[in-house]
Amino acid sequence: MSKEFVLSKSDTLELIRDLDLAGVSFEGDTLTGMMFNAVNFSDARLIASKFNDCLFVECDFSRMSAQGTDFSRSRFQRCKLAHLMLSDCDLTEASFNGCDLRQATVSHCVAAQLDLTECDLQEASLRGANLAGANITDSRLADADFSECDLSNAVFYELDVSRVSFDAALLRDAVFSGCCVKGRQFRAQDLTGSQFNEATLEDVDFSDARMAACNFSDSKLRRVNFARADVPNTLFINAEIEECCFDHGVYDQGIWNGAVVVRSGFAHASLNLAAIQKASFERCEFGGASLAFADFSYSRLHQCGLEGVTLNRTKFHRLLTDSDSIKTRPGAIERDDELFEAELRSASSP
Repeated sequence: MSKEFVLSKSDTLELIRDLDLAGVSFEGDTLTGMMFNAVNFSDARLIASKFNDCLFVECDFSRMSAQGTDFSRSRFQRCKLAHLMLSDCDLTEASFNGCDLRQATVSHCVAAQLDLTECDLQEASLRGANLAGANITDSRLADADFSECDLSNAVFYELDVSRVSFDAALLRDAVFSGCCVKGRQFRAQDLTGSQFNEATLEDVDFSDARMAACNFSDSKLRRVNFARADVPNTLFINAEIEECCFDHGVYDQGIWNGAVVVRSGFAHASLNLAAIQKASFERCEFGGASLAFADFSYSRLHQCGLEGVTLNRTKFHRLLTDSDSIKTRPGAIERDDELFEAELRSASSP
């Protein structure tokens, strides 16, 4: 059986099983909607062909090369794709489950809504690919390269991305929920709307980045650099923050309720209109920060530098601090009447 046999089945959509197509070339061929089981495509060459809407189960694509080929909506289950080379291919809505993609190269392909589940992508390169809306879960990504990719709305769920390159990638609305992110550089990149909730971040550089409406709720941040970053309307709810730099950044209208912040710097930062209730700050530096209309009610400030901060209707209702003078500075509100009345009502209710 040969390539001609496969092409003869393209109209019947008959299952192709246990066929050796190693080294075979397909050029301009159409095999839409076909099913392949345990077929050997290793070292094959595909040029401008159509393999869209296909099902591949336990097939071997090792060292296969494809250019300008359509794999859209195809499903790959438990396939070998190590050292695969794809360029200018269409992988829109394709899915890979339990596949070996080690050292694969996917160059400048369209792979929007791609799904990768339980795959091995160690040392794989997807440089320049359109992965908008991709979903990547339960996969190994050590030394994978996503540089210059469009990762807008892509989901990386509970993965270790500490050795993944995201240089010059588009990351608007990307999701890194529950991920381990260590030693990564995102300097000056656009991460607007990105989600890092329940993630662990260590030695990460977000300096000069654009990060409006991001989410770091329930995350752990250590030695993360947000210097000069634009981070308004961002959530740090219940975050654990240690030795981080927020100097000269913009964090207006952010929500920090319940955050625990230790040995971190907010010098000359803008925290206007920020909600910072029931949060704890210890040995933090706020010198020169703008805190207009910020709300520190029920929070704790211990051994914090507060020289030169700008206050304007800044709330310190029931603030615990060793710097009581902050409560009486011009622009400070030591007791919030509405909160006080709510406390009285709560105390008197049965």
